[in-house]
Amino acid sequence: DTRLSKQPRIQSDSLPFDIVVREYHVNSQVLQAQTALALNAVDGAYLERRAPASESNGNRPGARIDVLVPGQPPQSGIVWGMQFYPLTVQVNGVPWTIDLRRQVFDLPFALRLEEFIKEDHPPDAATNRVTPRKFASDVMMLAGGIERPFHIAMNEPMRQQGFMFSQNSWGPPSGVPPLFSTLEVSSNPSDQWPKYACYVIALGMLFHFGRKLYLHVQKQRRSLTA
Repeated sequence: DTRLSKQPRIQSDSLPFDIVVREYHVNSQVLQAQTALALNAVDGAYLERRAPASESNGNRPGARIDVLVPGQPPQSGIVWGMQFYPLTVQVNGVPWTIDLRRQVFDLPFALRLEEFIKEDHPPDAATNRVTPRKFASDVMMLAGGIERPFHIAMNEPMRQQGFMFSQNSWGPPSGVPPLFSTLEVSSNPSDQWPKYACYVIALGMLFHFGRKLYLHVQKQRRSLTA
């Protein structure tokens, strides 16, 4: 997003076209244009700028781009962080897809969802609305041909090889099965520091009270000798 916000011309020797970012918003919403000739509208839609969310994962970035192919008219399109399908353009008779998504990092292991568990509160008497009481995921970690089961729930994350997996959400919003689970993944090198700090404190207390005990025993021994 630091590059897109400057509205650059994206070029690569491996691509037969250039991408020009006409506008970019950290948080946006795709809306239907009132007229086909509306300003900044593409195929009857446009991007509306929204205020940035309090948390970064609540933002829905969007960009209006032009795909430039030498000798051909520009192809305009909108890429949005919440769209279901990527933008498709034709370049010299070959279809290309362009998507706007978060940066992807490979994990040193794989996770397989075994079961998603959701428990609801009793329906509200006035609105008959059902509110989830608890949702959790039973997953299987796959690494080097070895499988290990884990249970991930609210305030019960899975910690493995410097990564923490927390139960973040679930879907679809309609609540109609099949349901899926959304996990938040974070990497915190200092995640285990509190545990190491406890070890240091325990060793310090052991040394301190051990020394006190040793001095007390020595004092008692000298008293008996005297």
